[in-house]
Amino acid sequence: MCDNVTALGSAQFEGLQPLEHPSRDSKRDGWVRFDPQKRAGSARLKTAIATLIADLEAHEARLKPRKHRRTQTALTSYQLAAEAIAANLLWSTLDPLSRPLAVPRDAATLRGKSRYKPVCYGLAFTDVLDLLAHPEVDLAHDLTRGYSYKGGHSAPSTVRPTAAFLARYAPSDLAWQDLRREADPEVLILKEPREGREGGKRRIEFEDTGRTKKLRRNVERINSFLLRAPIFLLPGPPGGDLDTLGQPMDPSRRTVKRVFNDASWLKNGRLYGAFWINMPKVDRFQRLRLGSAAHPEGEPIVSCDFKQFNVRATYHLANQPVPPGDLYDIEGGGRNREAYKKLTNAMLNAGKRLQNLPRDVQAALPPGSKAKDFIAAIERYHAPIAHRFWTGVGFQLAAIESAILIDCLHALHKENVTALPLHDAILCPRSEASRVCDVMEIVSGLYGEGLRARPSIEEYHSSSVT
Repeated sequence: MCDNVTALGSAQFEGLQPLEHPSRDSKRDGWVRFDPQKRAGSARLKTAIATLIADLEAHEARLKPRKHRRTQTALTSYQLAAEAIAANLLWSTLDPLSRPLAVPRDAATLRGKSRYKPVCYGLAFTDVLDLLAHPEVDLAHDLTRGYSYKGGHSAPSTVRPTAAFLARYAPSDLAWQDLRREADPEVLILKEPREGREGGKRRIEFEDTGRTKKLRRNVERINSFLLRAPIFLLPGPPGGDLDTLGQPMDPSRRTVKRVFNDASWLKNGRLYGAFWINMPKVDRFQRLRLGSAAHPEGEPIVSCDFKQFNVRATYHLANQPVPPGDLYDIEGGGRNREAYKKLTNAMLNAGKRLQNLPRDVQAALPPGSKAKDFIAAIERYHAPIAHRFWTGVGFQLAAIESAILIDCLHALHKENVTALPLHDAILCPRSEASRVCDVMEIVSGLYGEGLRARPSIEEYHSSSVT
């Protein structure tokens, strides 16, 4: 298996204690999400799944004989569905919370035509699920059937492997290294406009143009580097890892997708999907190691990002000079800075004046204070860009920042610097932080002098981390 994400032995980093995972008590699904790109990676698992597919074909011939043999295309589809389902059933056994596996069964997901549709979905998918759960086959427990009600209430179908399945097909010491991921069918995700509480979530189809082909090539170029990059992971907490979404952390997820919003290629455009993006922050600093010229075996990471980018970029769009100093220090002396920071960004992201502020913004306001007073103070302090508040400009600002960071990644990868995307920041080996900041400052200036800035460097300080 070609996989450069390596689990390092604890002896290489003596003194580092595994963390109790901070996401264990956070909001999470009651199931492990199905990953249609998951496949067998190790030779032993490929052999086990080949045996499973042969067994399923024998069961099918005995229980539901076919009048005609499958075409080669249909047979390939059946085998891909069986491998993806089996790989996910096995993956679900690594969940530290022992949750069942969610599986899609709706016709729109499995049988519709879409550029986003995984190759394992199709007519054969539910055939495999049903056969696995057949009483005379007894390889999967059919636990629940999914539903979706108008108004947003929904739940997926869930299954769980049986003891017979695990006894015959699961290695006794199964690990994530036994699995791999196929490339996603599409690395550009375009989402619908935001309308109402549930709007903006659905993916929409698009026709390829010169713009989309270039955007896709840029992401594929980054993914090509990430797949061979020297990325190392220290051991996690006993019993397994959870990411910030409450899902089992999957180090085989080492490629990204670029997500655009409001049905526009000029809105958002940030990179998502790689395992380090959804790692809890402290875990990321303590456990992620990146190879460098000085330390090819891996060294601690730092995060390089542009501070106060959204406000500075808004001044740039308004053709106004950026004020000196801390743009979130409205009252001076750092008083209530965090509240002003969160509220300012909420005002830039919202498409209209909000009747109710987001919970994290409300929590940041001092007790007894009134949001309208803070809003008025921000609008006075940033009067030159006050007309940009409540216009939904946030997605446009994210698009500018993501374009800058993608250009930075291309430049750094060309120099063979192990640079990883992290929303609005770049992760890199500690020894190469200065070079990464040089590149980020130069590239940001190419987008406009008002956007040129020296990134800040964040690293984890602990006596137990070397």
